[in-house]
Amino acid sequence: MESPLYVINHQYCFPCNIILKVDRDNGVTYKDNYKHFSVKKVLLTAHHRRVLQDAAGKAIVTLYKKKMSMHKRWEVYEGENSDSNNLLFSVRESSMIQRKVKLDVFLAHNKSEEVCDFRIKATQQSCVIYAGKDKRIIAEMVKVNNDFLEIYVYPQIDYAFIVSLVTILDTMMKDSSDLSIVTSLAVQMAGIISN
Repeated sequence: MESPLYVINHQYCFPCNIILKVDRDNGVTYKDNYKHFSVKKVLLTAHHRRVLQDAAGKAIVTLYKKKMSMHKRWEVYEGENSDSNNLLFSVRESSMIQRKVKLDVFLAHNKSEEVCDFRIKATQQSCVIYAGKDKRIIAEMVKVNNDFLEIYVYPQIDYAFIVSLVTILDTMMKDSSDLSIVTSLAVQMAGIISN
């Protein structure tokens, strides 16, 4: 059996595959029909901020979207803070111009960021999460419908880490979808005004 691969905490590693269901509207993640995590949006902050909490409401990690970032960077900190000593990992787009979504994940100790520690490849309907750059699959996510996602986490993988990655990905996809809707409406309005 492989040794646990964890970023947040080894207590979130399970010896067999697990399936998590995510209610996107309420930000709640279920395991075996029990609430396991929830995502709290923190309003009135300079950064797009979310807090991943356990079932008891205790903060596990805080997800921050960097405002001024060319690669849509997110940083994830232990607990409910942004002290640089508590940085666990960061996530950014692999490149600024992409046809498909590719995100690189860098652990806090990987200061050079020349080679990613994890990679996410995604479409609007699914994603695959790899350890390393396209090496070993550690989790997969599928969009069941507009309200629910299913996450398949492989054995001995930190599923709190996987949920935080999927939360970031889902937020980025929603933001880009909202942006494309706004852009489309602006183009339509410009066409109406010029006619």
